[in-house]
Amino acid sequence: MKDKVQALSSEAKSSAAIIACLPFFVLGMLSLVNPAYVGLLFTDGIHLVWIGLGMMAAGVAVMNQMINFDM
Repeated sequence: MKDKVQALSSEAKSSAAIIACLPFFVLGMLSLVNPAYVGLLFTDGIHLVWIGLGMMAAGVAVMNQMINFDM
């Protein structure tokens, strides 16, 4: 049973890493395709970037608490 929990925990950790990296990947792809679209976010909407980063940090913290547990 402990091995099964370990395997499921490892799967959840890899899924969390992919979910955490996905917005940065999408931002990079958008900046390649349409730099003016992404540039507008960093000039007029810089506060939105900070809000988004804060929400990402909160999401990573929640996922970390959900994944790390003792058995």
